[in-house]
Amino acid sequence: AAMALVKARTTIERVGKAAREDATAFSKAVIAEEKSLVSITAAEEARLLALRNAWDEARAAEKAEAERVECERITKIHLRIADIRAVVGLANAAKTVECNELLDRLIAFKLDGFEEFSDEAATVLAETTANVSKIYDAKVAEDAERARIRAEQEAERMRLAAERAELDRLRAEQAAAQAK
Repeated sequence: AAMALVKARTTIERVGKAAREDATAFSKAVIAEEKSLVSITAAEEARLLALRNAWDEARAAEKAEAERVECERITKIHLRIADIRAVVGLANAAKTVECNELLDRLIAFKLDGFEEFSDEAATVLAETTANVSKIYDAKVAEDAERARIRAEQEAERMRLAAERAELDRLRAEQAAAQAK
């Protein structure tokens, strides 16, 4: 009975070993066949992936360029709006005539090319025009006040000159009367 069990065990081990060797050989054959089949499509796969990657990169470059162009367009519009705002500073530093010219240019300014920022540009233009108009009115009032002061000073100078002339005439008469 013990010998029958030993024989059964050794037979099972031998058959198991043979089955494992057979499975290992089958596994190696499957791996070799897999490599053979993969090598058939590997070159085409690499070529197609390269094409796809090149296409993706081209789309990404186009998108980046479109974003750059859009950003540049928006920046230019914002710079134009900032230029409109800057007119207030120019008006403050300008003489009355130059300030009037700036106001005329603002009034004649056409809001073209501001696209989606047209409302903002219109608001800035209206505010700037109102501010420059106030500055112009203040400069006109200052000029008028200076002219009034100059006229008063000139009138005072003329009055003093007339008084000096009268005083000189009276002194001359008095000196003539004393000399007689």
